[in-house]
Amino acid sequence: MLKKILVIILFSGVVSSYAQKKPVAKSIQKKVDYKEIGSPLPEFKLSFLNGGSIVNADLKSQSNLFVMIFNPLCGHCEDETDSLEAHMNLFKETKIVMLGHPNVIGMLSGFIRGHHVDQYPKMIVG
Repeated sequence: MLKKILVIILFSGVVSSYAQKKPVAKSIQKKVDYKEIGSPLPEFKLSFLNGGSIVNADLKSQSNLFVMIFNPLCGHCEDETDSLEAHMNLFKETKIVMLGHPNVIGMLSGFIRGHHVDQYPKMIVG
């Protein structure tokens, strides 16, 4: 008799552990259109040659933000950087962030010196 009660208790515990639970409703989030003016900046981390780094939250300010994803070996990217330098007076109220892939870190110092990027404090390269 004691065995039957013990089996029933164990069986009821197993059955209740396999019972389905009501799914928890997730909050409905609106998809962000990153092409829209004023949309939030996606998460990223920018590392510098000196070992420092910043995240997108560090770039929040009232000024404009120009983000350029580039490759220091790309001719088009070099031409664009030279064009930015030639027209730097148009970017007085703008921070310029140049994001390179981690694989090109060894080439950044030559790119920065060759294109005089280090002369402009509003240009951030990493």
